[in-house]
Amino acid sequence: VGSAAAADRLFYRNLQRLQPSLQPIKELQGPVGQIVQLDKDRNVTGVERNRVVVPPVFNRYLAWGFPDFSLRAGSLESDKTVTSYEGLHTGQITCVVCPDPKTVITGGESSVLCVWQLVVSGSGREKSRQLALKEILYGHTSSITCLEASTSYGIIVSAAEDGTCFLWDLQRLTFIRQLQQHHRPVGAICINALTGDIVTCAGSTLSWWSINGELLAQESMPEDDNHAISCCVMSELCVWDSQNVIVTGSMDGVVRFWSMAFHDHHYRIPSDIANEKLQLARVLSTPDYS
Repeated sequence: VGSAAAADRLFYRNLQRLQPSLQPIKELQGPVGQIVQLDKDRNVTGVERNRVVVPPVFNRYLAWGFPDFSLRAGSLESDKTVTSYEGLHTGQITCVVCPDPKTVITGGESSVLCVWQLVVSGSGREKSRQLALKEILYGHTSSITCLEASTSYGIIVSAAEDGTCFLWDLQRLTFIRQLQQHHRPVGAICINALTGDIVTCAGSTLSWWSINGELLAQESMPEDDNHAISCCVMSELCVWDSQNVIVTGSMDGVVRFWSMAFHDHHYRIPSDIANEKLQLARVLSTPDYS
């Protein structure tokens, strides 16, 4: 009974009651690039665009987009650079993901993905962290626009300005398959840690895929810059919950909640997939805190 009552309090089962906070929970110096839940008490932190935090402690960050094309590691507490890595890519680094404490994946204007291993040597004040190249992944033909990885399912998903979106094996560092149907560059990707499902957002089009590359559903909003989707995430607390949602944020400052039809992944058939729909369940406008 207790667990059932707790489930009834989940945010996606109470979408009509959701309201933005009266005050921002954190203020950054620029546009938000990543939000991370730190613990089970729902404490969160965020970092600016062109930054990611390093798991599992989330007290360090990696930053890119500098004039010298470097990748810089720093402390969240002091907001100071600790280490600078140069010459990692030809041209600017455009995307970085850190799926675990020892793995860093970078994408850049050169169209390639580089997988690095973080090597720690020394101790105390003499401790240093260096990046050792494990593999270069070729396939895209233009600048990388988006990058995500899942340790639960051992996959990397990457996208480029040419509209291509690829799945890679995180362990073998080899190509798996391409996700088709993208007519614009993908700007946001998320991977469900429980199901392996993937959501890609290209312009104002939202696509929901199985880990096997099946297109489960696709919905489009008006094709204009205001409706372009800039971020997305899936609820993933209860894998069999039919009320799970996909949450998207757009350039118009609106958060949208999309309801996902429940399916048994073992019994999906292609004829049913084409009839799937993502229904807009709630629209939440972000307040002006100025």
